[in-house]
Amino acid sequence: MFFLEFACVKYDITGKDLAEQHLFDFEKIVSGMERVLWGFFKKLVIAERLSVLVNTVYGDCQTYSGFYVFVAAGAFTLQLYADFSGAMDIALGVSECFGVELPENFRTPFYSVSIQEFWRRWHITLGEWLREYVFYPLQRSRIFSRLRK
Repeated sequence: MFFLEFACVKYDITGKDLAEQHLFDFEKIVSGMERVLWGFFKKLVIAERLSVLVNTVYGDCQTYSGFYVFVAAGAFTLQLYADFSGAMDIALGVSECFGVELPENFRTPFYSVSIQEFWRRWHITLGEWLREYVFYPLQRSRIFSRLRK
């Protein structure tokens, strides 16, 4: 999943940053490393600790039921959130250290009021990529134009 985030960034957005020469900027490196460390904390401390709870409850359904399954479901949601958010922090922090500005790909999805808004906040660049390279071409294809008739 970590490499998928890079696959969704279009070249016309980052091409200029990749091609030009970058000068050493101590503040950007410090800021980027802080974000990388925060991402590792989310992935290795929060998500991995929650996975112990989730795997214990889901691995022994005979012993744990009812309230424990409900708690494990909430912990699994937080585990996914911390894992994905941490991966994005690591990717964006490393790119910032090298002077490349990548677009944000994750904006507080649990504050969404609808499923559509949740998807737009959860994986921003993947949604744009799917829209531009999958849905629009399919929509303009002969097969779909025949289906509409």
